[in-house]
Amino acid sequence: SARGPRYARSLPRPLAEVMVHPDDITGYEAALREGAARGTVVDHVFRQSPDGKVWYWRHARAVQIPHAESRYPVMIALVTDISALKHSETLLRESYERMRIAFGRTSQLLWEVDVASRTFGIWDLEKQRYDEDKVFRGVPAALLERGWVHQESREAFAAFFRSMLAGKAEDRAAFIIRYFATGQYGWATLSY
Repeated sequence: SARGPRYARSLPRPLAEVMVHPDDITGYEAALREGAARGTVVDHVFRQSPDGKVWYWRHARAVQIPHAESRYPVMIALVTDISALKHSETLLRESYERMRIAFGRTSQLLWEVDVASRTFGIWDLEKQRYDEDKVFRGVPAALLERGWVHQESREAFAAFFRSMLAGKAEDRAAFIIRYFATGQYGWATLSY
């Protein structure tokens, strides 16, 4: 058409007109302005509503386009509904917080083994990640060689890990291990 692409006839449109949440307009506008000024792609998350009552989470990926009828930069965005993802993130965050509180009141540790890489790690609930000094590759040998398992428990500990790595669905056993916090040996029960 002589006036440009069909989509251009509806542009530009203010964010308030497309029902962006009032609390998100300033941040979204700033991201779009920065993208236009730098000529970069913009990725931004915001809330939007068709009726001003029910709000949905959106992810916009925007880029500047030529627009003959505007002397100002015009951005066009591909907007995706990410409401289900945001809901899942909220549920996961709440679940993690419950787990952190529950584990924080016990002397238990959360550990994980990546069977494929034979990597053992202890999860730090406060930092929400594995501490590198508590990650061991090549288990059970790595734990045995570094002295984390007392001599009297080595054979049973190795058998416990071999059965896990071989695919046993669940197990529970007690071993004499060196505690990470004190460096002293004591009895501990491991289960998976």
